[in-house]
Amino acid sequence: MTLELVQDALGRALEAAEALELETVEARAVERTIEERQGYPGDLYVLGLAGGTGVGKSSLLNAIAGADISPAGARRPTTRSPVALLPRGYEAEAAPLIEWLGGAEVQTWAGDGSAVAIVDLPDLDSIEPAHAARVDAVLPKIDAVLWVTDPEKYDDAVLHDRYLLRWMQRLARQALVVNKADRLASGDMRRVCDDLSQRLRQEALPAVPVLAVSARSDIGPLRDWLLEGVSVSYTHLRAHETYEGISYAVLCLKKGGGGGGGGGGGGG
Repeated sequence: MTLELVQDALGRALEAAEALELETVEARAVERTIEERQGYPGDLYVLGLAGGTGVGKSSLLNAIAGADISPAGARRPTTRSPVALLPRGYEAEAAPLIEWLGGAEVQTWAGDGSAVAIVDLPDLDSIEPAHAARVDAVLPKIDAVLWVTDPEKYDDAVLHDRYLLRWMQRLARQALVVNKADRLASGDMRRVCDDLSQRLRQEALPAVPVLAVSARSDIGPLRDWLLEGVSVSYTHLRAHETYEGISYAVLCLKKGGGGGGGGGGGGG
């Protein structure tokens, strides 16, 4: 069945649910987001860096770019606006998409061959409520996520309960990045990554790569993951993301009708 037929079936299901006076607000929101995202053609996809205060998202973005383009520091948030890193030459194509995401400070770099806009999102556990709200607003609209944490915050309740449990089932491409590997012995870092993977299994979440990196000295595993994305067809990625969004919308309809069920699976 094609995406068009699936979306048409979702529309009919929503109409039927509304005729039965079932709750459809969240499912309709998912439908709108799918339709709006498809209105931005091109081969550029959006990768978000999501994580808590002090885990080093901005430092990782700077390491990827090879320059200080995003403010970094333990007392973040230092700005209220995300920073978007684009491959040079994509500024015009990306402008409407970045605006739809709510805007961002745009920086460019030579790129690694992938048509990806990397967005450093505000801290999801920020003391500023507007920052977490911005993360919540952007996540349904992006195509892939790197969930960034560190050895101190990898078991954080906000990350797991508010974000991973809610979002990992809906994303087509994602990985967990444990930053600050240089602060632990290699065996201790492996245990942290193994513990994180085990928790994902216990929570029945998708099995995704867990990458141990250091923004200061070695982001090799992260660069490898990014390069793997070069071979990921944008069309395939958006198709997968659309199916996952539709699956989530159907789940919302089930909940609105008093039914149960689970969402679709994600991938690395």
